[in-house]
Amino acid sequence: MRKWMLLSGLALVGCAAPITSSSPISSEPEKESIASKSSEIEYTLPADDHERIYLYESGNVPYGGSGGEKYAFLTPYLAEHPTGGAVIVFPGGGYTHLSNSTAIEGQKQGGTNNDGNQKEASAIAPWYNAMGISVFVLNYRTTLVDSKLDYHGLLSDATRAFKVLESKKSEYHIDHICSMGFSAGGHLALMAAEQSEFEIDDPEYSKDEIDGLSYSIDSLVLGYPVASFLDRLTHTSTRRIFTGNNPELYDDFSPELHIGEDFPSTYLFHEKKDPTVPFAASRALDEALTFFDVDHRFSAFEDDASEETPLHGFGVNQNLADASKWMDESTAFLKERGF
Repeated sequence: MRKWMLLSGLALVGCAAPITSSSPISSEPEKESIASKSSEIEYTLPADDHERIYLYESGNVPYGGSGGEKYAFLTPYLAEHPTGGAVIVFPGGGYTHLSNSTAIEGQKQGGTNNDGNQKEASAIAPWYNAMGISVFVLNYRTTLVDSKLDYHGLLSDATRAFKVLESKKSEYHIDHICSMGFSAGGHLALMAAEQSEFEIDDPEYSKDEIDGLSYSIDSLVLGYPVASFLDRLTHTSTRRIFTGNNPELYDDFSPELHIGEDFPSTYLFHEKKDPTVPFAASRALDEALTFFDVDHRFSAFEDDASEETPLHGFGVNQNLADASKWMDESTAFLKERGF
């Protein structure tokens, strides 16, 4: 895969890129898919059952394991009439907590579950479910449950989640898989695509059949992601946790530097005035996707900040007139690509 790293410095300094861009949709004939049988599949009861799918067996969690067997899991929100599409959602939280979770006893921020109508998680499900797309919200470890957490545990949780879903594709009637993430969760969603060959090398961990599986991601949906670890473009605390504050790893895990021609189709959105994660990071990612002619769309929104609705972490909040378009846009983007 050719690396954007060779040209990114020039692009960030002087190259202008279109705010919204998209490559042509493939005209290849679609193979017979679950979509043609969706009316025959009815998930009326399972759709109401959100029993957690734990990523690891008790007592067998890689890289320290603290919090892993209890806090690393997928919560399914199944479409009643699935068309073959599925989305794994990575909530934000800066790797310190999860934006979708209720509080651990004695803690101010969440980390234990993804119950309720959460703006970067379960609230997405009804929207996508209505279009036949099943949603799986991922609880991954954060420093709230594992103070020594770094990229080892985070990549383990991310890649393991896709392998678990791969093992259940037939059970859940899945043809296409999307990686969706917000803020730091957007970074991890990107890492799941770029680091799909990540191997757990913890000698204390016993691998199973799921670890031997491979997976592919067909599309990404990224909301105001931490798309770069370069100094002027990053969210520093997210970078610090993921890399263990090791500058030698910044380039390795800076997503916009590792785009290539075979990168999945991507829908990307960001508020221009985002006060938390630099908008320029998404612009750099858009430039890399454009350079490699990756099928994608970049929506740059221009809302004004208010006390009621911040310009970062808004998820499905519909109070932002411009940014509220992302749900319709991303749904259409995925449906046009076979979801």
